[in-house]
Amino acid sequence: MLKAFFLNKKYPNSNSRFVFALMNVIFATAVVVGKFHPFLSPQVEKYFYAPFVLYDLFVFILEFKNKIRFTAQVLKNQTKHNFREGTSENNFVVENYQGIKFIQMMLPLSSPWIFLTGDNGFGKTNILQALARVLSNSNDNLSYEAIKPLGKDTKLSIMIHGNWRIVSPFEKTSTNSSFRVMGYGAGRLDMGSDRNTKEYRPASSLFETQVLLKNIEREGLSRWYFKSKDRAKFDHCVCIFKQLLPSLHDIYVDDDSAVWYVEKDDCGNILPEVQFKDLATGYQNIISMVGDIILQLNMPPDNYEHQNLRKHMQAIVLIDEIELYLHPKWQKKLPGMLTRLFPNILFIASTHSPIPLLGAPEGSAFFRVNRSSEKGITMTRLDENIFISELLPNTVLSSPIFGMEDIFSTNYKGEKPSRLENIYNEVVLNDIIDRKVSDFLTDRKEQELIQRYNLRRSNSLKCK
Repeated sequence: MLKAFFLNKKYPNSNSRFVFALMNVIFATAVVVGKFHPFLSPQVEKYFYAPFVLYDLFVFILEFKNKIRFTAQVLKNQTKHNFREGTSENNFVVENYQGIKFIQMMLPLSSPWIFLTGDNGFGKTNILQALARVLSNSNDNLSYEAIKPLGKDTKLSIMIHGNWRIVSPFEKTSTNSSFRVMGYGAGRLDMGSDRNTKEYRPASSLFETQVLLKNIEREGLSRWYFKSKDRAKFDHCVCIFKQLLPSLHDIYVDDDSAVWYVEKDDCGNILPEVQFKDLATGYQNIISMVGDIILQLNMPPDNYEHQNLRKHMQAIVLIDEIELYLHPKWQKKLPGMLTRLFPNILFIASTHSPIPLLGAPEGSAFFRVNRSSEKGITMTRLDENIFISELLPNTVLSSPIFGMEDIFSTNYKGEKPSRLENIYNEVVLNDIIDRKVSDFLTDRKEQELIQRYNLRRSNSLKCK
């Protein structure tokens, strides 16, 4: 029973084990004293719960210490990434790659987000793959080459931090990286284990559909939870997930190192705890992808990386179809929240939905991807002429960003005027007003109003 009490505390670290052992001694002493000195039993019972109070105080101090460390870490990282476009007129060039004949343009690398829109099959994923190839290190490129080899005439170039990075079958620039590159394709729900992710490359899921991401539960949460020196990492990770997933109440690890998720309903009532496989698909999507980002950022610098990565970890994250599995409310919130949580990351994402664009942080850039037999895959920047912050979803959809010519329901017959209200609450309010006016304005009252109007009009004419 006493052990169950401590398990319910959900703090099974080395400190709580010490307190648990101490409580066993106190409990045994209380039983002995209570048995042989019945007159002292009330006094023993009076002071019996004191160690529990001390335990709660100890847990509070530990949590407070971890929160201070977490806050300091967050404040330390609240600096925007310093990726720059470079001095060249065009900093991104793609030749003869996966349907791209020739792209030469200025990619705004100083933006917090770059969005790619376009029809299915027009080449958004191909552009993300080209970026992954030219931005990644040589070891990762070897893996991607085995999946999708470069053509003999392919050449990928990008200028970043004032240096050109070039990838082609005959030319590869070997420059140390001061940032990391991660990529996430449509199949980003599954997490692997330590063993089957050893050879995992951080942008593999952009090139393959059946890829296991790094496991934030096994490689992060369950390890950090039991180590006092890493407890701040655990709290930091849980805090990130709770901000991204509004109905997530808590995350804890049991004595068997299993990770449990505690959710709450809209009224704040706690729901039964579940494991990752029992979470909603949208939750799994966020936890697996963001968990992978956290683990990638926590990896120590490799030989090919600048050592200053330890002090100022930066990254470029490529996401294909960012809106997948997410409710529109989450689609809108996700870009801004990711930028606040990871200010040192440049996000480049494709989407078929206007909703993520409505939540894009200030300074984000928007590109429309097109495809033709003559020019192949092309990119056109649109945010310089179209101001997303002033538009609603229907106008975003009918703008050149998505190019929808018809946004009416397929069941709309044109018998009644279409509703042009901005939000649904306005529709409800206008319907209520229409009903009240209709109930009030009977034929008799309508005739009375007409007669009053005519009488007032005739009197005003006589006065003139």
